[in-house]
Amino acid sequence: TTTSFSASKTRIRTNRRMMATAPGSDPLFLLKEEAMKRQQCDSSGYRLPDVFWAFSIAIQSDDLMMPPSLRTVSFQRVSEDGIDFCIKRGSKAAKAFATGQPVSILLQQGKYEFGESILQWRAGGHCEAIPIEDLLPVIPDYTIAGMVASKRFQQQQQHSTDSNAAAAATESSAGSMFSHRTVVQSSTQVTSVIQSTIAEMEEGTISEKELENSIKAFRFHPDRVERMTASPDQIMWIRWEWERESSGDCPEGTILWKEPVMLLPH
Repeated sequence: TTTSFSASKTRIRTNRRMMATAPGSDPLFLLKEEAMKRQQCDSSGYRLPDVFWAFSIAIQSDDLMMPPSLRTVSFQRVSEDGIDFCIKRGSKAAKAFATGQPVSILLQQGKYEFGESILQWRAGGHCEAIPIEDLLPVIPDYTIAGMVASKRFQQQQQHSTDSNAAAAATESSAGSMFSHRTVVQSSTQVTSVIQSTIAEMEEGTISEKELENSIKAFRFHPDRVERMTASPDQIMWIRWEWERESSGDCPEGTILWKEPVMLLPH
């Protein structure tokens, strides 16, 4: 019909305008602005209380025949310096992040529905360890309790009667990113450890030393970022890419971004 044809032309014109306009010169600033609109972070990029805000991060195993290790971690802060997050200290992933090995991340939000849009961020770069004190005020209590309790549970298992067998199994797979995964034999025992940890947190009796020994904070520094958007109202994915300049630092020491370029949707 004439109406549907006109609507189709309107969508195409809108789509062309969207393709012609770059979303911004700094992808991290853009990511923070979008998170603010979704009420996931404050104006400084710190996560807001009681919100789900997470991304996936992958790092290659030492054994190239094994698949990359994939983690889902929570945003704690987004700034022009990078993306801050935390994981349990002592894990193989934590040790790999600390070495600066290349990593990739993925964030997807929204809905592919009329009147809505889906947004996908993809980035590659490396991680740098940062002081946990910088993030403790915004890390949810349940995250802290879970990591501290997991660390305590692992220590209990290390002192159990089958610790020698567990150690032998760990040594046989020492080259794998998937070693050091603790099997839960009794959910009741784990629940008890978590409940006692939560009680200690509420009483403020968990020491700073135990927190530091249980949680490791990192900052992801992207070198390349992609942002893709799509909806039924668009005729194609809108895909933009940012890359760091090969040389030249800004006064704060952060490597500048090149101007974004639009890529083919596939």
